[in-house]
Amino acid sequence: AQHSALRVRKIGPQWRQTIKIGGTVINGLHARPEWETPVPDDLPHPELFTEPSVHTVLTAHIVCQLQPVFKTEFWRTTWLINFQDSQIEVALDQGEVNSQGHSSPICEVELELKSGSVAALTELANIFSEHIALTPDSISKAQRGYALYAQAITSQQ
Repeated sequence: AQHSALRVRKIGPQWRQTIKIGGTVINGLHARPEWETPVPDDLPHPELFTEPSVHTVLTAHIVCQLQPVFKTEFWRTTWLINFQDSQIEVALDQGEVNSQGHSSPICEVELELKSGSVAALTELANIFSEHIALTPDSISKAQRGYALYAQAITSQQ
């Protein structure tokens, strides 16, 4: 309801939690604030976030209701590209998202602007699409997971 997602994932040997709040999507490009912090294990630890806007979303009432509803398992390969005075991370994700016995494949390329201009990001995406069959998609892994969860709950009723 608050257009937010909290995730915990393992990067190498360390667990990290990330919250993404709100944002916009234009032509498959997401623009949203996110905050990340290390955690000791695979569980959320909302109290470790220091950003006040995170605590506005993760109220005590919400935190006590947190439960996992889907899991993504994928392999990520990344490249950092310097393009038109901008730094862009290109990530190839392959795997699947699972919820309650339902699954959906993941095979996507993500471009993330690390520094520089959105115009450079858009131009690089256009160059990629000229050489690779790519389709912009504004559906995130989290949205796929929530859809699978809803499908699972509906089929159980």
